[in-house]
Amino acid sequence: MGYMRQLFESRDFSRLQPDPALVVASEGDKEVQAAKASDFMMVYLPEHSQVEVDPQKMDAKKINAWWFDPRTGDSVNLGKFRNNATYTFRTPGSSKDWVLVIDDAGQEYGAPGQVLLGMNR
Repeated sequence: MGYMRQLFESRDFSRLQPDPALVVASEGDKEVQAAKASDFMMVYLPEHSQVEVDPQKMDAKKINAWWFDPRTGDSVNLGKFRNNATYTFRTPGSSKDWVLVIDDAGQEYGAPGQVLLGMNR
C-alpha cells in the first residue's frame, strides 16, 4: 500500500472522478477501474492484460503514458502521443496489478509515484 500512496501523492488524486467510459475495451475476466481528472487519468488492471483507453476525454493536445507497478513503485514510460485517438496498451511482464497513468504532457508531471518536494500538481 505504500507504493500506491506514493502514486496518489504524485498526482492530485482528490480530483479523480470515476469514469468507466475511459475504457473502450479490456481483456480478461477481472473488472478494470478507471478515473480521470482534467489533466490525468488512471486505469487499474487487476491482472496481466490489454486495455484500450480513450484519453480524448481529457483536454490535452499531447499525452504522456506510463505503467505503474504498485508492487515495486517502479514506473515505465510508454512515451508521448497525440491525443487524437484511442490507444491500446498491454501490461508489461506477467505480474498482476498494474496502473496505467496518462497525463496531459503539457503539465510535465514526473514519473508516477515520484513525489518531488511539492513540485507535482
